[in-house]
Amino acid sequence: QTLSLTLTWNSLEPVPRPWTVFVHLVDEHDQIVAVSNSQPRGGTLPFPLWTPGDWMADTHTLPLPPGLAPGAYELRVGLYRPDKGGERQRVWAADGSPLGDLAVVGTVVVR
Repeated sequence: QTLSLTLTWNSLEPVPRPWTVFVHLVDEHDQIVAVSNSQPRGGTLPFPLWTPGDWMADTHTLPLPPGLAPGAYELRVGLYRPDKGGERQRVWAADGSPLGDLAVVGTVVVR
């Protein structure tokens, strides 16, 4: 089975770097059990092509491993640069407080 997630991005300023989006499904032991890595819109609309004010819907699909145990899993999202050794972009909340190098966007319950 797969898990699909649509992210909505809003470009506030030019983004000159070709960030790659990662989406991780993480278990209670902080182990990644499913992953998606791709440029926005499957590589068809990389960040450097965006202009300030753009809003982008960006769908990611995570293939779930066979036999994934029932339970609650954390869904994490972030940006990284494969051309810079996996360097990650810092993330801030809407109020300006730092979140680290990823955002937890929710919990997925597998039954």
